[in-house]
Order: sequence, then C-alpha cells, then structure tokens
Amino acid sequence: MFKRFEDELMESIGSNCVKGASDEYTSIYQLIEDGHARVYFVTFSHSNGNISCSCHMFETLGLLCHHTLWIFVMNNVKEIPKAYIMKRWTKRAKPIFINDFNVGTVNEEKSTRLLQLSELNHNGYNLFDRSSLIPKCTKIVKDKLIKALELVEKEKATLKDVQELENASQKTTQEDVGDGSNEDFRYSIHEKLVLDPIHIKTKGSKGSRMKSQLEKC
Repeated sequence: MFKRFEDELMESIGSNCVKGASDEYTSIYQLIEDGHARVYFVTFSHSNGNISCSCHMFETLGLLCHHTLWIFVMNNVKEIPKAYIMKRWTKRAKPIFINDFNVGTVNEEKSTRLLQLSELNHNGYNLFDRSSLIPKCTKIVKDKLIKALELVEKEKATLKDVQELENASQKTTQEDVGDGSNEDFRYSIHEKLVLDPIHIKTKGSKGSRMKSQLEKC
C-alpha cells in the first residue's frame, strides 16, 4: 500500500494547477494532468486541513489521490491529516482474533478481499479516466469489460461446481462413518474369508471309520 501511495505522490508532479475562487478559510484549485483534457477540482480548507477532490478517490478507496497530494505540497503541508490515514492501510491493521478460530479466518478473508477490491478500483479508475476522452477507446474498454465479466462468471461457476463436489464427497464419507457401514463391510469380508479348515488324512489311515467292539464280534 505504501508503494501505491508513493506512485500517487510521484504522479502529482505532472499536474498543472490553477488556483480558483478562495477566501480566508477555503481555496478551490483546478488541476489538469499532462496529456489529458479533464479538469479536477480540489477544495482545501486552510483552517482544519480538510481536502476533497472531484475524482472521489478517497471516498472510493480510502486513499488520497495525487491531485490532493499536490495541493498539500503547494500549501506546504508537512504531514497528512490523521483523518486521511485509514487504519486498514497501517501496520496496526491486524485481524481481530477472538477465541473462535473461524472469526479470525473471516477477518483475514475480508482484509484480503478489501485489498483486492482497492487494487481493482484503482486500476479501473485510471483506465476509465484515460479511455473516457476518446470514443474509440471507450468502446474498446466496454467490449473488453463484457468479455472479462463473462470469463469471471465462467470461473465462478467452475469453482462452485468443484466446491459442491467436495462438499458432497465429505458428506458421504461422514455418513458412512456415522452409520457404521464401513465396519459392517469389513466384518462381512472377514466372515467370508474365514473358511472351515482342510481335513488331512493321517499316515496309515484307509479312510474308513473304526469298527466298534460289537461289530468286531
């Protein structure tokens, strides 16, 4: 995230700034980036350091845009106001673990998703900003977005099918263990394998039974 902030700060150097209406407490600036025709309006309060930009990047991502950073530089602001330093972008942003392990896992997943969403929003903003000025570029972006959305939905469907198969497999295994069917199966195999012992004739035996004393008489 620091790299992202650094990129915004470096990009602010290429902005052409014109100071507009202002009074004792507030100034409004117009910024135009090199190679672009779009104008951004930044409102800066000298009394409390509040700042806002018409691009609404901070409201969307929680990160100051290069337009506002350039106005801070111009007004010799040495430190970013604490109101614009989001806790989730600092070292203090850690998952909140409670006794339940699942709660910590959920917080980690939310944090990861937030970072991914922030990155997509940032890249999307730059893409839309650059392509909106040229109709042909706008059409290219729209067409690619439709294809990208189709690929995303296809991938989500595939992952959903895989997850359903895994859940079904786990459910079947748990049911088998729970009703003892596996043990019954092992017992049935064992019973089939245990056969009567093979009878072996002893040496000198003719195979006939021994006569009783009465039969001999």
